[in-house]
Amino acid sequence: MLNRTFLGVQGLVLVCVLGIATLVSSSGCDNITRAPRPDPAKFTYPSTVVADSSGDWVYVVSTNFDGSNSGGTIVPIEVSTKKVVSAGAVEVGSFAGEMALLTDADGVSTKAYIAIRDDDELIHLDLVRTDEGIAFACSESENKGLAICDDSRRLEVTSLMKDSVPEDLQEDTPDAGDPYAIAIGAPLPGQDDDSAQINPLYLGSLLDGALLIFTLDSDGTPVFRKGATLAPGIHSIIERQVTPRNRVLIVSNRIQAVIHIVNVTFNSDGTVDVVVDEPVRWDQVSSTGDYFRGMTLSLDGTALYCAFNSPSSLAILYFGQDGRPVPRALVPLYGKVGYVATYAPEPGRELVYVTEFTSDALYAVDPVSMLLVDRIPIGGGPYGLAIAGDMAWVANFEEGTVSVVDLDPTSENWHQEIERLK
Repeated sequence: MLNRTFLGVQGLVLVCVLGIATLVSSSGCDNITRAPRPDPAKFTYPSTVVADSSGDWVYVVSTNFDGSNSGGTIVPIEVSTKKVVSAGAVEVGSFAGEMALLTDADGVSTKAYIAIRDDDELIHLDLVRTDEGIAFACSESENKGLAICDDSRRLEVTSLMKDSVPEDLQEDTPDAGDPYAIAIGAPLPGQDDDSAQINPLYLGSLLDGALLIFTLDSDGTPVFRKGATLAPGIHSIIERQVTPRNRVLIVSNRIQAVIHIVNVTFNSDGTVDVVVDEPVRWDQVSSTGDYFRGMTLSLDGTALYCAFNSPSSLAILYFGQDGRPVPRALVPLYGKVGYVATYAPEPGRELVYVTEFTSDALYAVDPVSMLLVDRIPIGGGPYGLAIAGDMAWVANFEEGTVSVVDLDPTSENWHQEIERLK
């Protein structure tokens, strides 16, 4: 049985690879076969769900955790019909981390960016909308069957930060292996009215604790600008805009009980200045070795909600006058919490939803009363979470399914799993 804590993925893979290499060596390499390509109609250890800006689509990332296929996939699901649109899917590398979408000036999601842990890559893809639906595209040539990305869409990130500093500083500069966290920031000011939209992109290394800062050029290609050293364990990133050129990054850490604060300035000449501030520290109630994971802002932007595992809880923080998040409360939960999302059917009725991996549940928390409202049973090993169409969409890692939960309080199915997609 797989480890229910969903930790140490690359270590497990390394052991498996070494074992396979030994077997191949002893057999004289007589019967080597490539793993089959993934089936886009199936979810294989899905970990991430992202909602399209339109609310009409969600995208599910399968990780290929067991290595049974040649890679993982990103698969669109139509929200209104709950139909898996396998024709629009794409194969990516194994052990994907988070995925972020780029939205244009008209509010349309046009591109996707995904961290690939197995290959230490950042992949960028186009979102193509047609009368038949939506599809991922990342190849100059026509793909027969399941799409796959050209090498030009894959950026190996391991040594980007180390290579950007003088040689005498490289020894003290970490690699950026095991990229996991990813976020796209608000557009930067252009040089004139005709300038193309330029957004920052942030990428965090789970293994090495490196934060990489990119800008996206006119065709969406990421261009590395600057790096910063935080600490191993980077899980998720949120940007808050202070001025058009000044941003504050809030970075969760799952190995240490801290939230990193990073100040970033995008200068008009294209250079980037980075100042790593003192992290926000939470007084440890227990020491589990597993701390902050997914985060989200409140709908009005005044509070920060974080999944916290020491002890299992929803951490609520409010932003002070200096813009730093200040710990306010821990709402007790149970098990291993993963990702967080907010939903309000009308103003003033915000609820916070949290996935819980070990007991197969989705929690609903009232952030005002700071009380647990509901525990919703769903599929096995839930982790990634997105909200679209008055529904929560949850990636069930262990079961290989996606749970759909009704969030409409006027519905007779409120807070019930109404469908489980396989």
